[in-house]
Amino acid sequence: MLHAFKNSKEFTLTGKQYEFVEAFLRGGYNEYYFLGANRSGKTKVGAYLGSLVARYGLPRNHGHEGWYPGKPTSGWVVSLDFPMSRDTVQPYYFNNGRGAGLEPFIPGHEIFNFDRQSQTLILRNESLISFKSCDSGASKFQSAGKDWVSKDEVPPKAIDDEISIRVPGGKRLVQWTTATLLPPEGLSGDMFWLYEEVVKPWKTGDKRNWITNASIYDNPHILREEIRRLEAKYPEGSVKKRIRLDGELLPGISGSLVYSGFHHSVHVREGLEIDPHYPVQWTWDFNVSPMCTLICQKIGGILKSVREIWMEEGSIPEMCDAFMEIIPPKCPVWVYGDATGKARSAHTRQTSYTIIAKKLVDRGYVVKMRVPESNPSVDDRINHVNVAFSGIDGSSIIEIDSSCKQLITDLEGVIYDERNGIRKTTRNSDPYRWRTHISDAFGYLVCAEVPIKMYYGDVGAGKTAVKIPKYGKSATKPPHWRLNPTKVHI
Repeated sequence: MLHAFKNSKEFTLTGKQYEFVEAFLRGGYNEYYFLGANRSGKTKVGAYLGSLVARYGLPRNHGHEGWYPGKPTSGWVVSLDFPMSRDTVQPYYFNNGRGAGLEPFIPGHEIFNFDRQSQTLILRNESLISFKSCDSGASKFQSAGKDWVSKDEVPPKAIDDEISIRVPGGKRLVQWTTATLLPPEGLSGDMFWLYEEVVKPWKTGDKRNWITNASIYDNPHILREEIRRLEAKYPEGSVKKRIRLDGELLPGISGSLVYSGFHHSVHVREGLEIDPHYPVQWTWDFNVSPMCTLICQKIGGILKSVREIWMEEGSIPEMCDAFMEIIPPKCPVWVYGDATGKARSAHTRQTSYTIIAKKLVDRGYVVKMRVPESNPSVDDRINHVNVAFSGIDGSSIIEIDSSCKQLITDLEGVIYDERNGIRKTTRNSDPYRWRTHISDAFGYLVCAEVPIKMYYGDVGAGKTAVKIPKYGKSATKPPHWRLNPTKVHI
């Protein structure tokens, strides 16, 4: 069928572009995504499809009647800002005076008019292409139904939601997105929602959406000298290089991944169970929405996260009730977590940990509190967790049961903010608001129970106490630890 869409003798689809266009022509998916590296040809293939459905109509298998030359359609082409729309996207569609040396996909004799005020291209077959930019706000995306929408880069969640309801009567809204999972250099953007709602389900077998994934190396038209320049700009192994050049579908899309030491294939296990011969380690992060805790055990030097308890909204007594449904009283319980829970509530005159202990002791549990007087710094906690995942000698001492889905999602998706702290948000419209809480609880336990080891030559067999040298303010601390305990047992 692809021959029916030829409209430029100068343009030949690359292998990945062809794969994407063929999937679009076959139909059968909710949305179509070309997600790849910078310079992988994504903007061009998005414009290729947009110009073709404007000129020839939408195929019948997309829920539109008739597919014949000249069938008019009404669509949006969405960019992150107006300069990107004018200078990068529009020249692929028509000659707007900005694409020097570029042959657009829509020939001049097929164009009736371009209304600069409304940024709408009107074709002689009565098709309309409106160029929209996200910097104008979600309110500018309120209008009558559209036949199709082409999104160049990932729009903010609020705008994407507004776009999705522009459904014409009796038809389906056809959408495709061409993007890199990092915003263009110099622009801000938040693509976490796309990873969470589209990419992650697709990775785990949900094929309601089509995704073509491409790297810069899939584009044969990029000069090798240009690729070498970009390779020098983005260090090998960095998140930016893996996304911008390799086109990897990573969740660290508005910053680097916090828990870079976590690897699903290494650390996730099936069927971990509670061993009644070892204490149960119950760790908390106090938050009403979500309310979450982890049930862990340390066995044979391995810290195992066996179960998680997650409530979108909950209270401490409700969490204790849920815990007691899983863990019998015969198991001793050691409690860990956020040290701020030791503060007394003005309402109950009790600390959060006092409420937990009383609830469990009244039901016959033996409880031991292992909460520090103050929390480690965020940097210390992150560093501690990452070292535990990789180990000083490269061997992990962490196992996580596959049922701990929220913890796994955190470890795969929590990212740094622009101040190099852990990104947080309370916006209800942002799915990221569920993130960070359960991994914080995990971090408190790791800091308490998995000491970071330092090796000073041959210290002999057995457990030998090694004095940790003190560092003054002017000294530089070792990169792999900052907790400064007084002794380390090897």
